[in-house]
Amino acid sequence: MLRFVFIFGVIILIFSASLSLAGIPKMINYQGMLTDNSGTPLDGNFNIIFKILIS
Repeated sequence: MLRFVFIFGVIILIFSASLSLAGIPKMINYQGMLTDNSGTPLDGNFNIIFKILIS
C-alpha cells in the first residue's frame, strides 16, 4: 500500500510539473502585407500600432 501511494505521488508530481511548463507563449509571430485601398503594396517606413485586447 505504501508503495502504491509513493508511485501515485510521483506520477502526480510529474504531471503537475509538466502542466507548469506548458504555459502561455511569450512571443507571437505575425506576418502580413501593407497595401493601399486598391491593393497595391506600399513601400517605405510606416508606424504601426498593434493592440491585444483581453476580455
